[in-house]
Amino acid sequence: MVVRAFDLAENWRDEKKRIEIVSPAISFIGDKGFTVRGFLIAWPFLITLLLVILFLVALLIFLNKKKDRETKRKVREGIDNMRGIIDNEILLLKRKLTEDGLEREKVIEQLEALERLKQKTEEKNKL
Repeated sequence: MVVRAFDLAENWRDEKKRIEIVSPAISFIGDKGFTVRGFLIAWPFLITLLLVILFLVALLIFLNKKKDRETKRKVREGIDNMRGIIDNEILLLKRKLTEDGLEREKVIEQLEALERLKQKTEEKNKL
């Protein structure tokens, strides 16, 4: 671009500058869509792409929740199995208490420890 400036004595001076007009990276083109770095992306394609992405996100959320429910179910089953094992051990220890009075204190300690463990598993199962 050349600019010429005149003063009142009709003297002039020229200046030259190079100007580059750069198109924006993303531009909106009405009903057709928009361009990204020179490539036209049509509205139907964009809408389809967004719907596919939305569907994939929803699918991932669903699968994650399903996996979470399965994990919680397995944990509950494990706690229930542990509770059954603890109940059997408590019964065995109670039998030992009645049959063998010599180891009474040791058996009482084991019985109390198992009952505390049972209470903890019940508290965790309530969560």
